[in-house]
Amino acid sequence: MAGRIRLLGPELVNQIAAGEVVERPASAVKELCDNALDAGARRVLVEIEAGGRRLLRVTDDGVGMSREDARLALARHATSKLSRVEELHTLTTLGFRGEALPAIAAVSRFALTTREAGADVVAGFRVEVEAGVEGEAREIGAPPGTTVEVRDLYFNVPARLKFLKSDATEAAHVADVVLRLAMAHPRVHFRLSQGGRVVLEALPVESGDLGERVRALLGPRLAARLWEAPAPLPGDPVRVRAFLAPPDEALASAKGVLLFVGRRAVRDRGLLHAVTLAYQGLLAPGRHAQAVVFVEVEGADVDVNVHPQKAEVRFARPGDVYAAVRQTLVLAIADAGWHEEAEARGGGEPEEAGRDGWVRASRAECGASTGTSTSTGGSTSTSTSTSTSTSTSTSTSTTLGELEPLAIVEGAFVLARGAGELVLVDVAAARVEVARAELEAALTAGRLRPQRTLFAEEIAADPALVSAAVVHAAALLSLGFELAVRGPTRVALVGTPSGVTVTAASALAVLTLLAQGASAADALGPLAAQAGARAAPTLAEARTLFEALERTRWQRPRERPLLVRVALDELTRRFGPR
Repeated sequence: MAGRIRLLGPELVNQIAAGEVVERPASAVKELCDNALDAGARRVLVEIEAGGRRLLRVTDDGVGMSREDARLALARHATSKLSRVEELHTLTTLGFRGEALPAIAAVSRFALTTREAGADVVAGFRVEVEAGVEGEAREIGAPPGTTVEVRDLYFNVPARLKFLKSDATEAAHVADVVLRLAMAHPRVHFRLSQGGRVVLEALPVESGDLGERVRALLGPRLAARLWEAPAPLPGDPVRVRAFLAPPDEALASAKGVLLFVGRRAVRDRGLLHAVTLAYQGLLAPGRHAQAVVFVEVEGADVDVNVHPQKAEVRFARPGDVYAAVRQTLVLAIADAGWHEEAEARGGGEPEEAGRDGWVRASRAECGASTGTSTSTGGSTSTSTSTSTSTSTSTSTSTTLGELEPLAIVEGAFVLARGAGELVLVDVAAARVEVARAELEAALTAGRLRPQRTLFAEEIAADPALVSAAVVHAAALLSLGFELAVRGPTRVALVGTPSGVTVTAASALAVLTLLAQGASAADALGPLAAQAGARAAPTLAEARTLFEALERTRWQRPRERPLLVRVALDELTRRFGPR
């Protein structure tokens, strides 16, 4: 009987390898940029179209290749990075397997143009490959360095193509890859263009200072608040450099923690846990710090050959590494200038993000809003009795539309009379609730269409938010926003929802919520919040506000009460019979 075991053909082998190495366009960009850096490039240009699906091109000014080397580079397991087994444990290069180029070429229309650096080399060489089959190869005029052009990624593997996400999502993954590479290699000039527009550019830092590059890429606002851990000693077995954001800059996910080992961006649960433990007690539940952490260990103490995309590493003594990271961060946080900031604001504890992300409230405010006593004596009694009177009057309470406004209190509250009760309504909260309901209705009906602004206002934003503007372009349009990317840390507000007052701050807040995973409806919060900042109402306006509020979901759970009801029977009990 014929054997069931057989050798796989070269085409199938290459496609399997491509599935491991080239998960998405961003994976190909990472591999090609790694090659450029290993070739000594000081300038790396990345261009993509349709999220990298239609085109991705990486151009570098590295040492280039000869005609023979260029052809050999397209063979599997051909590399200039190592030649002996011993070298595998002391790698200093980013790439080493020799799989990336043939794997990418197997699932795309691929072209490699290269020219060796040197005065005696006058011509470059170009070779084209389609679905792993070498096509035209010829001499060509080209500058020193290498350009790899990848078109129609996965055109011959439709089963893989369908697993790619939207163009915006894939573009965001590419931007994240380039951001991390640029962060770890400050002397190299990186530029990422999408559809002909520059979306990220990191100019070279001649001194090679990591801190300068990190701050440039994170944007001016966050850069001004970063705290740098003390520099490690040269002889330390584990050398840690860390740039830490204060607790009130925490995010809803751990995507703000960027980890590097040997200038290689990695995913490592142990390192992430060490960062989390260092911030322990400073963050609200469910919040994650923003931190950039670089770890250096001796080459023999780390194995980078454990993941097809080299995104994970294995330490010989992981406990020592994690302890060193945690200790470095704990000491840095203890000395950080955030504590002086908190004291200057009037409190010693870091702020926490509110439920909607765009509201920040201190722990004391949160306690007060839920009826929890934060003081002693008479105020405790008042808090308890208000809660009791509210619950006892619920069954007989007047509807909001039936309330009769009596007075405006301090321009912030409306005192109203109902059937057997007095009601104190927070005007700002009521306006926000009405505005939110109107915005939600407009969103559902598709009425929040962008209206072009006469003058586009430019807004400074972190690179991650600039990428989010591309990723969430459809959601922004549904909310009536049109943002144009104007650079790695700037977006322009070119369209705003018709009939809605919008500021740069509220636009940025909407974008931040979307980037944190909020739905379009939840991202309406900052727009609704603007409604609460208007002048005090008249009694006639208060009546109209009550009627509008009655048509909303004002009874939904909230952090701060919208109104307080006090039964007249309760007042009689407190003051005694008349």
